[in-house]
Amino acid sequence: MKKLMVIFLILCITNTISAQLARNIKLKFITPLDFKRWTVIDNFNFDKINKWDLTEKSSAKKSPLAVPVYFKKIEPGAKFIQLRGDERFFTKEYLNNPACLGVKILFPELKQTIVTLLPKESYKIDGKCKKLALWLLGRGRNFDFGIVIKDYLNRLYYLEVAKLDFMGWRYFEKKIPPYIPQSYDIYPQRMTIEIVGFYVVNHPSRYADILYRPFYLYIDQLEGLIDKFTTQYPGIEILDNW
Repeated sequence: MKKLMVIFLILCITNTISAQLARNIKLKFITPLDFKRWTVIDNFNFDKINKWDLTEKSSAKKSPLAVPVYFKKIEPGAKFIQLRGDERFFTKEYLNNPACLGVKILFPELKQTIVTLLPKESYKIDGKCKKLALWLLGRGRNFDFGIVIKDYLNRLYYLEVAKLDFMGWRYFEKKIPPYIPQSYDIYPQRMTIEIVGFYVVNHPSRYADILYRPFYLYIDQLEGLIDKFTTQYPGIEILDNW
């Protein structure tokens, strides 16, 4: 009888602890809407989206130092399995792109230079962007790579993404900092951002052969973690951006 009482008390205590833990733990479920949050901005296959000038020195005319920059469609693209996610879920994705964007830069002087990689038109983000992600193929040089963002007031932000001191394809994510305005706190209004392009900063003091060899970089699968939810009300089409 005593053994039965002990077993009964143990079961009661276990059930009480389990119920208390269940109240404190918030279970996170994965829904189809969560997986749709990552949006492909450009896969650089140049079939449906072609924002890059592949025929001439696209950035030479726009750079004050007239740094020759060549863009070319390169085959194949990134082919990897990636595990990624935000604070709510993780997903396994198989990336098998047939092409990527090749970049060749010819530095004319042995000094630090910021080279902007500008498409023919910017990428407009439809919604509030929380993160940007892309694949980079490095060549082992300790250069800086970043993304140029423009807000709704046409102000530019240079966000550093990675050091290019690695070999092979690597996946990078960059959070959009809160100081880049995308919404108001007091009333809902969408303030979309644009991806103007990318930039590369060289460090010639570390590489004496920078004037004799072109610098190569490869970019693939540009994506954004985008929240497209908006509150609708009469007059939402009038924007405070003037």
